[in-house]
Amino acid sequence: MTESEATDKLYTLTDPAKPVVETIDVRAGSTVVLTGKVLSPEQCGESRFTLDLCCGLLVSGDHRDNVFLHFNPRFDQPGGWFSGDPDRQIVINTLINNEWGREERYSNAFKVGEDFKLEIRVFREYCKIAVDGRHLCDFEHRVRLETVRCIMVQGCIEIHSITFPK
Repeated sequence: MTESEATDKLYTLTDPAKPVVETIDVRAGSTVVLTGKVLSPEQCGESRFTLDLCCGLLVSGDHRDNVFLHFNPRFDQPGGWFSGDPDRQIVINTLINNEWGREERYSNAFKVGEDFKLEIRVFREYCKIAVDGRHLCDFEHRVRLETVRCIMVQGCIEIHSITFPK
């Protein structure tokens, strides 16, 4: 079966409570789609959201399972005198054996208060990531694709829907 022939059984969550942690059956040819709205830090008390494709169900704490793909848009606000510049980029990374890899950073395509559509198309060697129909980046796999077990979404967004292979 080629990547374009993958036939996933898609599952859609509509207006779920956060955090979302669901098992997933991702493989080459799969697509994950998240639609939602970025909330302001005043609305939710934080300034970031994450979508993680995790390699197990230990998704938080000091000893977590590997994270195949960590997708993290940031909307940090300016702080005090010594806080430095606020982080307002998209950070993409992988967690292996409880250690973060090299961050990849991109201009933030999300806007506070606006709806969005995030698409992650999985290929054998990389993921193609798009926001609102515009290509953001390609992210090369650092962990074997076959190890992905769940999806986790949390943070400062209102989730309209998440569609993923199950």
